[in-house]
Amino acid sequence: MIGLPDHWQDYCRVIENFPNRVTVGAIFHRQPKVAREIADSVDATAVGGVLRMISRQDVSCLILQDAGWLGSQLMTAIAESKKPVFLTSQTVGLADLQALESVVALNRSIWVPRLQHRFTPATTRLMELIATQIGSPNRIDVLMENEDDAWSRQAVAEVIDWSFFVLQKAEKIRSVRIEQGGCRIRVEMKTDSVLDIFVRTVRANEKPSWTVRCSRGEAMVLQDSKVEWKLTGHESNAEVLNSEHSGLAMQLLVFLRRAAGGLIPTADIGDLHRSYAAADQILQARF
Repeated sequence: MIGLPDHWQDYCRVIENFPNRVTVGAIFHRQPKVAREIADSVDATAVGGVLRMISRQDVSCLILQDAGWLGSQLMTAIAESKKPVFLTSQTVGLADLQALESVVALNRSIWVPRLQHRFTPATTRLMELIATQIGSPNRIDVLMENEDDAWSRQAVAEVIDWSFFVLQKAEKIRSVRIEQGGCRIRVEMKTDSVLDIFVRTVRANEKPSWTVRCSRGEAMVLQDSKVEWKLTGHESNAEVLNSEHSGLAMQLLVFLRRAAGGLIPTADIGDLHRSYAAADQILQARF
């Protein structure tokens, strides 16, 4: 671990439960005392620098708290080490992110950004419903929690990534317009059609939700493991899905499988770049 992600204990629990004997082996933090304390608590080694970390033979992959403070030289060194990286949070500017995308592609490195909503049990079930029941998406409506960080760069990027993942054939954002207390995002599809994503915060007596309106019905994701859906003209169905893992845990498990040599699809730096570019466009229009 380079830096410590929020809720780092949750990461450690997922890693400990991974079936192929993965352990947290080394910790780097800019405050050496913090590194030593955390390393002692998880039976790992405190390492004195990023270059020392990536040169260790017993380190197979990295969990990187943030690339924003590293600078281009260290990010390039990590990419050139070809050690798979799970990037847990991002303050990287678009120019640096584009440069990182190029370096990662050049070195054929695996960098997986935290874009967890596409990995929740509810999203997995939603994709099944789109394929078998409710048909192709026509529109997405997202009601975000009314909290201080509801319109943070990370939160908006997560909405965009999830929406593009659900739409599958989305190509690029055509326009962003502020209306009805929210934001209407027009998306060009590879099929030459245009779809809308409408995002706003919840009002009184509303619940946060991610609703996909489709050709034969609609589905509403209410929580990581709860979906309500219906076919047009039929009654609604509610499903509470049994799962031991959150979206973040599922994405981390996918990353670890990729790091172990598996060919499992996951989010990449290109997805992050697209989502952050869109988030910056949306936030500029909104504020």
